[in-house]
Amino acid sequence: MTRRHTILVIVAAALLCCTGGATAPRFVYLTWQGDTSTTITVYYHTDAAADDSTVRYDEQPRGGRLDDYTFTAQGRRHQIEGLADGRTIHVVELSDLKPAATYYFVAGDLENGFSDEHSFRTIPNDGQPIRFVVGGDMGTLPDVGELMARAGATDPMFAIVGGDITYANGNITNVGRWDQWLEFWQRHMRTPDGHDIPIVAAIGNHEVHGGFEQPREHAPFYTGYLAQNRDRTYFTMQFGPNLTLFVLDSGHIARHDGAQAEWLETELQRCRQVPNRVAAYHVPLYPTARPFHYEFSVRGRTHWAPLFDRYGLTAAFEHHDHAFKRTWPIRNGQRDPSGTVYLGDGCFGMPHRPLTEGPQWYQAKAAPLQHFWSVEVAGDQIHCRAISKAGKVFDVYPPDAPDAAEAEQMWAMLAWPESIGEVIPEQAANHRIDSTITWTLLNPLATDLEVAFEILPTTGIRFEPDRQELTLAPGTEVVVNVAVTSDEARNRLNVHTRWRVDAGRGAYETVHTSVMFFRREAVVETVRGVAAPPVDGSVPALAATPPNLTGFAQRADGQPAAQGTDAWVTAIPAGLHVYAICHDADMANRLSPTTPENSFTFHTPELEAGNPFWNDDNVELFLIPQTEPVGAMQYAVTLGGATYVDRKSAAGEHLRGSGMRANSSRFENRWTAEFLIPWSDLGQQGPPPPGTVWRLDVARTHTLNQSDISRWANPTASNHAAEHFGYIKFE
Repeated sequence: MTRRHTILVIVAAALLCCTGGATAPRFVYLTWQGDTSTTITVYYHTDAAADDSTVRYDEQPRGGRLDDYTFTAQGRRHQIEGLADGRTIHVVELSDLKPAATYYFVAGDLENGFSDEHSFRTIPNDGQPIRFVVGGDMGTLPDVGELMARAGATDPMFAIVGGDITYANGNITNVGRWDQWLEFWQRHMRTPDGHDIPIVAAIGNHEVHGGFEQPREHAPFYTGYLAQNRDRTYFTMQFGPNLTLFVLDSGHIARHDGAQAEWLETELQRCRQVPNRVAAYHVPLYPTARPFHYEFSVRGRTHWAPLFDRYGLTAAFEHHDHAFKRTWPIRNGQRDPSGTVYLGDGCFGMPHRPLTEGPQWYQAKAAPLQHFWSVEVAGDQIHCRAISKAGKVFDVYPPDAPDAAEAEQMWAMLAWPESIGEVIPEQAANHRIDSTITWTLLNPLATDLEVAFEILPTTGIRFEPDRQELTLAPGTEVVVNVAVTSDEARNRLNVHTRWRVDAGRGAYETVHTSVMFFRREAVVETVRGVAAPPVDGSVPALAATPPNLTGFAQRADGQPAAQGTDAWVTAIPAGLHVYAICHDADMANRLSPTTPENSFTFHTPELEAGNPFWNDDNVELFLIPQTEPVGAMQYAVTLGGATYVDRKSAAGEHLRGSGMRANSSRFENRWTAEFLIPWSDLGQQGPPPPGTVWRLDVARTHTLNQSDISRWANPTASNHAAEHFGYIKFE
């Protein structure tokens, strides 16, 4: 063989098995856009641009040897605007597949490489049993990987994810959360035979920039990564002759009423002869961890429940509340054996929440437990099993289904007496860094109680001790003190504490609590001899200095604000000068409803009634010119230039009038707010002496994005909670 021939053979071999290259697909996952028995949709991501989106597949494993695969499918590709890494998302639909068959495939292109070989099963269409898993509110904490592994072990044919998938909030800067979640899915969501498990995803508020009632563009990852229906966020899927699934949008992109309700009635009518009809959506109609009259639950009960009742929906899978629940069958707003059972409530990875106070009339069972549901449909029968993170079945519906007796025994072990909740402290929050946490543990039982806690590692923060095991005798309490130190300069740190409680039943209950720490301190530079600025947005003196208020966090969940804010606070002879840059990638959609004429300079309900001031994006400054919280002075300016002042005396009386000057300016990707508050407004003759400490907070409201109301000091408390303000020290 000549040298030339040798080279040709080597090149050919490379093309025959072109997998695993440096630019090959990072993620490969499955969903459907067509018939679940004869099609599958393959998604994959590539860092590099590609001229080709290809899947090669076969009914036999081919080990990634490209030319050995019998079938080839071409697809489409797109990018998400503004995504920093510029990745390409490929979508390839395979069609004309055989029902109840196994297929093996690789995805990619010759230039960038192909993935490793994957496999999947198509759905049978001849009445064979169908098994799937369902759960929502997943996130990217370690628990989600454990729960995914348990779910994969049940050998499901697909998985329903009920929204709040990664908590990226529709913010393209949070792409890393999707990357981590997709890595979890690829690693853990496989059947015992190694098959990929297709995703059927409902949309939740944390998929959407703004949470509720937002345009489709505000959910770039959900629509770009999981577009099961290209035009809507609600759709129907059929799985064999005995199961129809209605995936609904609980008010995030589509309203409950109107077009979605009309579509739902049409689909329920069309499928009314299918023995089992189930719905999956995010916000529960019958909540466990929020009030019964929660707005979006009421909307679901108003617009969807009558349709469920009219057409006899079998079951509805609900999420959003981070708890476990099963309702009694409900029809016409009351318990009825012929009604729909509601199963939830979305705790497939996120820490669970405490339940709403007191048992609710509609709850057959409820508990703060991480779990997912495993569901099997056979003929006209449906069996639903709730499975814990430990892989234990602890509830079965209907109650006379196989394994129900064993599940009741496990339920008795996991659903602790109500008094056991007294052992674990309430969620601890709002601690200063370089402080001490104190927990008081109480054993209300008549038996010894074993309690262990572990503070999960967090970069830049240290705990002493970070874990401990204790034994509490009946009726006794133990005080646990944990010292907190850190070199971390950020304003906010959120860590998780895991508690394990054993009440002598041979099983542990694991409870997660969040502990939020705030440094909440800033130094205010006093600049003497500087003329009063024009308050027109031109601040050249600040351009070369870093902001002294950064690290704004969302009030909703304590996570970093989706749209950042930087603020400068400076003391000058004319007064306290505040300048804030409000970063905003969506300025094109910011239509300010206010003008300077909507301003008011002291608080009365009459002035606020009907005023559009609070319907606008705004920056609020809360200030107490002393260290003890006695009520704050409040100043605000909106994107439209309207101002608000609410000054109080030491006795708490509202003071009329103010010498504050303010300005707002609009730019392509940000807007700015500027305040100049004269010292006389603050009861001062001039800049405070060096070393003076005041209380201060700055809050920013996104009217069009209520999930991104953010604060500098402590997002978990009300904006007006003076005891949670930060501190500024004059130098």
